Amino acid sequence: MKYSYNWLQKHIEEELPNPSIIASALTMHAFEVEDILDQGLDTVFDIKVLPLSHKGMALEISVLLGLTYIKREVSLPAPTLGAFPLAVTDSRQSPRFMGILIKDIVVKDSPAWLKESLEIIGQRSINNIVDA
Repeated sequence: MKYSYNWLQKHIEEELPNPSIIASALTMHAFEVEDILDQGLDTVFDIKVLPLSHKGMALEISVLLGLTYIKREVSLPAPTLGAFPLAVTDSRQSPRFMGILIKDIVVKDSPAWLKESLEIIGQRSINNIVDA
């Protein structure tokens, strides 16, 4: 998976060290860094790891290097409980199922900053819902 140095920096309070120091720490303690790519104003790490978000990788780096991970609180509107139709054909295969219904979503282009961030790590922007 590819990770942007600049994107990782948004989740860590102190200035991140040189990419080679990060790559060494990750390789010696957690994940194999297969490549470090220069992308103009950014550096991209190609890390051999199952899918892990930039937040998750930033947390790993902060622990390995003794840096301060920025924990952001997210406030969500209070849920309105209700029911919606659901058919489970074999409850033995799904002993518990939870779902959420989200209404009034507007599908549109993602903001420019997100499109650029995705492009740097080799991903194509689809729309605001898919990119989120």
